Amino acid sequence: MSKSKGNSWQKKWQEFNWILPLANHFGNTLEGICLTEKPDFHLHFPSETIGLEFTKYIFNKSASELTAFQNYLNEYASNYFDIEKKKYPQRYKDIPYIIKVWFNAGLKPCIVDGTKVKCHKEEVFAELNAKLFGTSNSTYQYKYIDCVCPEPLTNQDDSLNTHSVCRINYIEVYQNVIDDILIKCIREKELKLKEYLSIPRNKSLTDWWLAIGVAEAVDIHSIQLPDDFNSAYKRIYAIKGASIKQIYNRQ
Repeated sequence: MSKSKGNSWQKKWQEFNWILPLANHFGNTLEGICLTEKPDFHLHFPSETIGLEFTKYIFNKSASELTAFQNYLNEYASNYFDIEKKKYPQRYKDIPYIIKVWFNAGLKPCIVDGTKVKCHKEEVFAELNAKLFGTSNSTYQYKYIDCVCPEPLTNQDDSLNTHSVCRINYIEVYQNVIDDILIKCIREKELKLKEYLSIPRNKSLTDWWLAIGVAEAVDIHSIQLPDDFNSAYKRIYAIKGASIKQIYNRQ
């Protein structure tokens, strides 16, 4: 199997795992699921076949910031920590470490002034150095980092790593869904639906549903679309973990 085909199958398998709670919701009335493309799935019921499209609700700024922080912290671990730790043989072994990092208040790291994470990279690195190698941390003014915990990287953590890595630990505070982002997810998939409807093999589909995987810390049961909202999809479901909620049903 080529790498591209392997990645495509992995993506499809991840999508399938996302929609499993929806499949379980229908129990024995659902006769089968086909993994397809354009749409993502066919749901086979006794008297109809539904085209199911899948997408994710992601608060892009939050997700991109977290990714940027993670990338820079891993750069620090392999390019800075692994070199500096050799100067402290009594404190650190000459092996890879996993550095667990907690930001202020234990929450997901973010830049409050709206600037890019890379603009604060050196400040974050300096705070990590103070935490990991400093002798008098109590006098240092920390703006970002609250706590670090370096531990030897075992085979159970990652047997392929030959250098140290960082892991960001945080508590996600549940929030309300951002309506504009949710509706944007739906509208983008409605544009896809226009394309799918023109494909001859889709003429056998009875109707179309949309499943939205909620990757953010959102209580999906609080999701409420506007009263005047209309969609080209017959039904829209929100899915988070094992929980589902039907958030739209076109009459």
